Amino acid sequence: MEDVLAFGASLFEGHRIRLRHSTEEDFELLQAWWLDPQVMVLQSTNAVSLRSRESIISMFKTWSQISDSGFGYSIVRKQDNKLIGHIALWGITAKDRCASLGILIDKSVWGLGYGTEALMLALHYGFSELNLHRIQLEVSASNERAIQSYRKAGFREEGRRRQAFFRNGHWQDQVQMAILAEEFLSSSKPRDNRDRSSSVPEENGEA
Repeated sequence: MEDVLAFGASLFEGHRIRLRHSTEEDFELLQAWWLDPQVMVLQSTNAVSLRSRESIISMFKTWSQISDSGFGYSIVRKQDNKLIGHIALWGITAKDRCASLGILIDKSVWGLGYGTEALMLALHYGFSELNLHRIQLEVSASNERAIQSYRKAGFREEGRRRQAFFRNGHWQDQVQMAILAEEFLSSSKPRDNRDRSSSVPEENGEA
């Protein structure tokens, strides 16, 4: 009984953060962060452009829907209930038990380990409750801090799409990373990972 209760408590709450449903107020902040050029160049391989507020809010609302194919939650700092990010899994398939991951962190808290802790919660939920087999992501090769954070969470580089997109006058590689359930579940207990994540470097907003 105690093990079941402890498992339930660990699904959406970490050492310093918790996950919750996104609100209309969250969407306003998230769209403002997304439209920050410093964040935008890390979040997408598409050409940087000034999209409308409404289109970005609609995008986050889509990512925040809870369904059989995915979920998205706001990331909140427990000490002051401050919104600091958003994390989502999408494209879940029943046959392959695979999902893609994306994360956005407020740049005012980059480098403090919050994103890594959110990653561990999402992986714990995806593998331990949703019975996923594989979680994958793509990240720009130039986003070294993001790659370091993903590696801290257990992701492994599987390949590169060479010169896959053009940014800042240069061709850039896109790194493909993934983690399997057996790798995450055998590495260490999820609660230990959550506690340890407060001291590891943070990714800089990459999804």
